[in-house]
Amino acid sequence: MQVSLDLRIEQVPGDNGAGEWLRIDEEPHRECNALTRALALMVHGRVYYEVMEEYQPRAREDASPPDVLRAGTDGSVSVGGAALATQLLRAGLLDELLLFTHPAILGFGRPLFDDYDVPIDLDLLEQRSFKQGVTTHRYAIRDAKETGSC
Repeated sequence: MQVSLDLRIEQVPGDNGAGEWLRIDEEPHRECNALTRALALMVHGRVYYEVMEEYQPRAREDASPPDVLRAGTDGSVSVGGAALATQLLRAGLLDELLLFTHPAILGFGRPLFDDYDVPIDLDLLEQRSFKQGVTTHRYAIRDAKETGSC
């Protein structure tokens, strides 16, 4: 997921993560493509699907985009979409989180996880920095903590 430093995925409702705060140049774009090539399956929520539905069915046959937009898949399963990711996290079905963090604090807007209020322990597996200040962090999800009163 593309997130701000305060873990927001969109500032204005309906921008679907396409805000001006995103810094996606060639280097992180190529990284996303490499990660996508390693996938066997991508599961998208409704909003993400609607953003990409016109492009993806014809992407392999379209020779017009530069090579940073072309990719094949064969590997892990990826989940795209905050609502879907929240539901899968709540059900204990996510093993890892991979965040592309952009150097911006939005202060308001849609959070990465919708109404998720259970603490989770994470282990940092990998991190990387790009020229424009974008970083990737890949975390293993250890376990969700039960919340309760004392």
